[in-house]
Amino acid sequence: MARRGKKTKAPVCDGRERRRYPRYPNPDLVVNIAGKLVKVSDVSATGLSVENVDPPAEDLTLVVYRCHGTKLDLNHALRLHAVVVRHTPQKIGFKIEPASLALTKLMVNE
Repeated sequence: MARRGKKTKAPVCDGRERRRYPRYPNPDLVVNIAGKLVKVSDVSATGLSVENVDPPAEDLTLVVYRCHGTKLDLNHALRLHAVVVRHTPQKIGFKIEPASLALTKLMVNE
């Protein structure tokens, strides 16, 4: 019998929407994944997704930067703990653990 309130982890490629918070398309953010800079395709307070990148380790640290044209804002970079929650040939979704108020501020401040 399952305990009340216990959450189970969703399968990686089940196609369900996992986010509780709205997602925003954000072409102004770039993330460093294993030494490779990749544009963020969308972001929310609890996660982000990127396109066309080789799958990284399941559990990793991401560094997120705001991009101004061709220049990265290195002074306000965020280091976030992330877990891969979705992986398809086109897109990888990351869950940020714990949810980040700093990421929310970064995605709304310009």
